[in-house]
Amino acid sequence: MQEERKFESMEKGLAFFEKNKKSLIEKYYKKFIVIYNDQVVNFFNDILSAINYGQINYGMGNFFVKYCDEDDSTTQYFTSRVSFTSL
Repeated sequence: MQEERKFESMEKGLAFFEKNKKSLIEKYYKKFIVIYNDQVVNFFNDILSAINYGQINYGMGNFFVKYCDEDDSTTQYFTSRVSFTSL
């Protein structure tokens, strides 16, 4: 049940981004935006800061992070706790 809710948050976040894509890219070009409840709540230069902010303020799986540019291949989905390491 909780996984379904997390997936729903991602779907809603992506739908919000697609609906407002042009204006969001103009305002947040080359930034990572944090979307929660159909609004941009913050933006960052790097994905780790965006995910940390979302996790601390909304809980993992309850927000959506999207990189604002014209390239649709940059969408990434996170449904559970993730960790990043440098190679």
